[in-house]
Amino acid sequence: MGQLETIYLPPIKLNFNNEDYYLNLNAEKDDNLVLKYPVQSSEIITVDNTPDVDQPPFFVVYVTDYCNMACSYCFNSFSPESTMHPEPIYKPSDFVEFIRRMKVEYFRVRFFGGEPLLNLPWMQRFVAELKEENLKCDYEVFTNASLIDERFISFAKENRVKVFTSINGGNDEYKGKKYINEIDEAIRKLCDAKLNPYGRMVFSAKSEASLVELVKHPIDLGMKILSFTLPWGLSCDREDLFRIQQEIKEFSDFYISQVLSGNFRYIGVHPIIGYITKWILREKYYGDQCGAGKSVACISTSGDIFPCHCFNNRERYKCGSIYSTYEQLFENVSTKDLSVCKTCNLRFLCKSRCFADNYFKWQDHLSTNTDKCPSEELMLAASAYILFELVKHPSEYHVFKKIIQLQRNRYDNN
Repeated sequence: MGQLETIYLPPIKLNFNNEDYYLNLNAEKDDNLVLKYPVQSSEIITVDNTPDVDQPPFFVVYVTDYCNMACSYCFNSFSPESTMHPEPIYKPSDFVEFIRRMKVEYFRVRFFGGEPLLNLPWMQRFVAELKEENLKCDYEVFTNASLIDERFISFAKENRVKVFTSINGGNDEYKGKKYINEIDEAIRKLCDAKLNPYGRMVFSAKSEASLVELVKHPIDLGMKILSFTLPWGLSCDREDLFRIQQEIKEFSDFYISQVLSGNFRYIGVHPIIGYITKWILREKYYGDQCGAGKSVACISTSGDIFPCHCFNNRERYKCGSIYSTYEQLFENVSTKDLSVCKTCNLRFLCKSRCFADNYFKWQDHLSTNTDKCPSEELMLAASAYILFELVKHPSEYHVFKKIIQLQRNRYDNN
């Protein structure tokens, strides 16, 4: 049973393209969810304070520390080389013993790295071992999509592996143009195989391509769900923020124009679709920060355990070992403990509350990285603007909402 709480927030005002928009989350009709005039009363939202530790365990398993790319925004660039291994030094059977020791009945595993497909044979042995032991597990893999081949596709289909791809499409300044053909072909292969890959993109203000181009590229290849964010630990100066504001406005207008023309191909873009979905379906919010150090645990190639993949090999945050057990390091930490977030009116709406991002910025997971606050508020404002414009067109909006209702699980927090 969830620990539900009614929260009263002051009226929420957002500014987008020099215009004010007011959230009216208690509105009975969708066309009153976003207004151009102040809301007279406080916003009343339902917050679920059930600790994330109650969720089934989610293990991020490092398959290798090495990668065939060198993306400057990757958090693995912070890891000391002395901790790097081409593959785990423990055996899959050690993981099985660990699960038995933890008395876990159901769990999830995400294969990670480095680039995990550099070590596909180890993943195959791992899954085979868990199958033999009849362990109940769902699998995911996070890949840069440059090494997708028929072996992997066969493995993913047979074991129902959910595929997340780190892509930037087009002329990504980090991954380089030499990868375009390989990644394009990989996305097509994954989509043709009905594996329905999810895309993750880091949008840099220094990118040559526009945000619209970077989003369109993988979706036009067949991808349906794509999320974008700013680089980890980014200090967003005034010039960068201005570029981002322009890009978000252009993308928002593109998003609206596509829906109004009857093209719903691009609606599954996060964090926009996540915000809009929660508003129009009147869903509850969550008081817990995230699963890191609670339901989530990262297992390094050495077998050491950390709160999540972002803290991998940060000795200060080591919380256990695959050879014994582990501590849920952030078990008693929530949004209320974050230095700035705890007093912010957007604290339950915002999706940028990240322990690791705080750590990369301040070397302290509880000190809010306020450099990301303007960009996240901008994303909320853009979502409000999009919804405000779409509800003006009842026929197209009706189809838009119906798609969201039918595909709710796909538009969950990506």
